[in-house]
Amino acid sequence: MIKRFFILFLLCFMLTGCWDRHEINDVAFVIATGIDKVKNQYQVSFQIPLPSQLGGAGSKGGGGGTAGGNKNYYLDAARDTTVSGAIRKQQESLSRLLNFSHRRVLLIGEALAKSGVQESLDVVARNSINRLNAFLVVTKGQARDLLNADAPIEQFPAEMVRELAQGATKRPYTTKDFIEAQLSPGNDSIAPYFSVVKSNPGPKGKPQTMIKLDGFAVFNGDRETGVLKEEQATALLIAMNQARSPFSVKISPPSGKGSLDVLVTENNTQITPVMEQNQMKIRILFRGKGAIVENQSLFDIDTSGEQLDKLQQMTNRKFKSIMQQTINDLQNKYQSDPAGFGEAIYRKYPHVWHESLEKDWKTHYRNLQISVESLVRLENMGTINSSTKRKEGDAQ
Repeated sequence: MIKRFFILFLLCFMLTGCWDRHEINDVAFVIATGIDKVKNQYQVSFQIPLPSQLGGAGSKGGGGGTAGGNKNYYLDAARDTTVSGAIRKQQESLSRLLNFSHRRVLLIGEALAKSGVQESLDVVARNSINRLNAFLVVTKGQARDLLNADAPIEQFPAEMVRELAQGATKRPYTTKDFIEAQLSPGNDSIAPYFSVVKSNPGPKGKPQTMIKLDGFAVFNGDRETGVLKEEQATALLIAMNQARSPFSVKISPPSGKGSLDVLVTENNTQITPVMEQNQMKIRILFRGKGAIVENQSLFDIDTSGEQLDKLQQMTNRKFKSIMQQTINDLQNKYQSDPAGFGEAIYRKYPHVWHESLEKDWKTHYRNLQISVESLVRLENMGTINSSTKRKEGDAQ
């Protein structure tokens, strides 16, 4: 028994603890980081939840750095010639250790996005503690200003950005996807584009600052070259097969004035490179199912006659038009290939890509012939066929 206790006593010296442990009370979990370019320096902002402000109505806590000291988070920023240098400066003024393993969103100010994001993203991709499944977004103006928005619907502005970014595309488009698109041959990145707006509660209410998803920033290499909004943003997502159903589009009726709202409930896009007479071409086939959700015209829908066919033709003509215009702008105005036409060519015709297209892809991309075919079928006209608007000449 003495020998056994002696052996157990010696084994105690072989047991080790967590040498790199940190108490939870000594850690500041960063849920959002904003990076801006201010002159020749990087301005890095940090949003950190305040647990003392999240315990309910009876809890109290300081709002350190927030307006009025009554917000659920602490927000501060530091500047340096490098992103890592700004992080170190910020750490020097915090009593807790910054931890980025729970960061959900990475915000890039528009000035930085236009000047190039490659250097600022190096520290994000290089450090293993950073989560590459966080959402990368571009902000109108400085990223720090957006992190200061009220965003009363969620506890933190970062959470509102995350929810909007997650719902913007069919599959989550994360920081990893953004970086991979930049590294892939014949492909360019996109990022959700956010701005700060004011709510409209009426004359008796007090406006608050809200966060709005305005569209998508498109990149040529690591530089933002433009922003696509409204219908063009929808057309971009369709071309990328990233349009999240349901989404709506306004169309003109086959005859008369007014408009109809078509809700697309299912959609799928196929990109096919073809070689015709020694010339590379791209064919885009967009398929979908839709429904009429509102009729603000005098057009009556006859589900069994040729009127429905005309309405479907108008719908497909609309999608073809906005997609052709958007692709033309991407080719010539923005010089960006977020749909991955070059990558599609590379996968189907690797020898053609390496021999004649890879070295000067952007020039070939501008001259690439891209055709669009839309096959959207309207399956639901609602519970009524006739428009509820009065016909011209009806009794008032």
